[in-house]
Order: sequence, then C-alpha cells, then structure tokens
Amino acid sequence: MTVPAFSFLVENPRTGKKVLFDLGVRKDWENFPPKVVARLKAAGAKISVEKNVAEILGDLKNEIDEIIWSHSHFGIDSSICDEVPIFHRNSQASSSTDHTGDPSTFPTSTALVVGPGLPGAQFPGYPTSSTSPILATDHAGRPVREISFRNDAITIGGYPSVDYWGDGSFYLLATPGHAVGHMSALVRTTPTTFAFLGGDICHHGGQFRPTSAVPLPGPPYHPPCPGAVVMAAARAAHPRAPCDTEPFYRIADTPGKTVAADAALAQAQVVRLEAFDADEDVLVLIAHDTALLGVVALWPQTANAWKAAGWKESVRWGFLNDLAKGGEK
Repeated sequence: MTVPAFSFLVENPRTGKKVLFDLGVRKDWENFPPKVVARLKAAGAKISVEKNVAEILGDLKNEIDEIIWSHSHFGIDSSICDEVPIFHRNSQASSSTDHTGDPSTFPTSTALVVGPGLPGAQFPGYPTSSTSPILATDHAGRPVREISFRNDAITIGGYPSVDYWGDGSFYLLATPGHAVGHMSALVRTTPTTFAFLGGDICHHGGQFRPTSAVPLPGPPYHPPCPGAVVMAAARAAHPRAPCDTEPFYRIADTPGKTVAADAALAQAQVVRLEAFDADEDVLVLIAHDTALLGVVALWPQTANAWKAAGWKESVRWGFLNDLAKGGEK
C-alpha cells in the first residue's frame, strides 16, 4: 500500500505567527541513523520524496516560528503491522522517519516543539547517542520547547490540551499511546469549524469509522469498491456486533506485532476521536490517510473553506476502496 505523509502549515492571521505541524519524510532518508535505515530496508519500505518541506515553502521557510513534531518513536524497532488484519499485513519499520523531516533545513531561529518526555528519551540524537532514532542536527543550535500537559490543563473531547497561542485558534492535544508524548492538534479554520490534525493517532479511516453516530452507508459505494466486499469485511470484523456501526479495526495489541508503544492507551485515543469525526464542523486529518489524496487542496492553497468545499463528505468513506483492493473478490 502506498501512503502519504502530510505536513501542515498553520498561520495565526491575527499575529502572523506560523508553525509547521510535522515535517513528513526527509528527502535524504538514507542519512537517518544507520540502524533506522537498515530497518527500513529490511522491511522493504520504498520511500520517494521529491522535495523537503523547506524546499516546497521556498523563502517562506524563513518565516516559520516553530516546527511541531507530533511524535518521534521511542526506539528503533521493526515489526509487522496487524492493524488491518482482515485484508493485508504491511511490513513497517517503526522509526522516526515519517514525521520529523529535516529541521536542519530551516533557520536556527525556528524552534522545535516536542511532546512530553521526548528530549529525555531521544536527545542528544545520533551520532552522540548511537541508539537514538533522531539526528543531533534535528535540534542542534535551535530553541527546543517541551510541551507540558499539566493536571489542570483544559480538556477538549477528553484530551488534555494547551491553547498554543492563547486565543482559541490552535490547540495541542495530548494523545499518547502510539508513541510516548504523541500530540495531535485542533485548528480553528473558521469561527465555527475546525481541523483535527491527528498525526499517528491512528493510520486508517477504518479504525474510527463506522460508528453509531456515523453508520456505514448503504450501496452504492465509490468505485472501485464493491459493496459485497465491504459488507463481507464488516461481518468478518464484527460477527457478533452491528457491522454498520462499529469501526473495522482496532489498534493491534499483539506483542511484537504492533507499532504502538502502549496499544491500550492508543486505542483509548482513537475512541475519543470518534466524537470529533461525528461532528460536521470538524475535519479529521490523519497523517497517512490515502483518502485525502485528490480531495484536499495542497499548499499554497488553503484549507479554511473545507466545509463549503465538501471535503468531509468526499473523504469520509474513501478508505473503503482500500478494503476492495486488499480483499478477496
């Protein structure tokens, strides 16, 4: 399966502040720590990156105030991902490659913002630390801010949060489980609409859809997805449950066959995500959602008018096409 790795540019129109939420994959990925590269190659990963985010932005890269990493995996591991067990099993390398990009391509005045616990576990980076999955050049010479979600932090939809700019326009959310310190974000796109930037809170639309609030629609489905395959998959996933109101998949929890640091905690975050997805004023954007391709506008276009453009309706059931491709016909 081919999947994207999205990076999001968020700007505060009142102050002009600009941040990047995740950096995707760096172009020169073979310059990652040797153990990370070896794991990727052993897993058979095929990585294609035409440009780093800094190259895409051009001179605008000099205006980025902070780079926010949703996460970086706490260790170098290779595992089989069973999060989509009915149809296919993808070999994946659990590393930091698909979100951290190459911060060294930005001015040193651009700060790096990370979730709680990451600096203590991964700094100073390779080669100073031979076991770190990040590079020392990712943070060397630039300000680093470690987010703290205090016990008295405001909670949004069950997630502890930080009002990043103090004006209700951009929140960082604590969503640990996939990785320790994993963060998501909630961005106000209009006075009444939001985008939920999920990072790796999950990897596939079938992990939080369908639900009782967002039931599986009846045929016809978007081609090439045959309805018979979808319904057979739903019955197989939930033989004793209503197959049109339960998500197809859960976070894998088999030891050695999960990419989650804490599978139970990761699944709890996905369950909370379902309420956001059911809200017609919230667009859920997870980092590797293939359904977004060809629907959402890419930079330099903006995403503020996503609701008027009908993006939510267009992407909601797009993941069903993955089932048709991977299922037996």
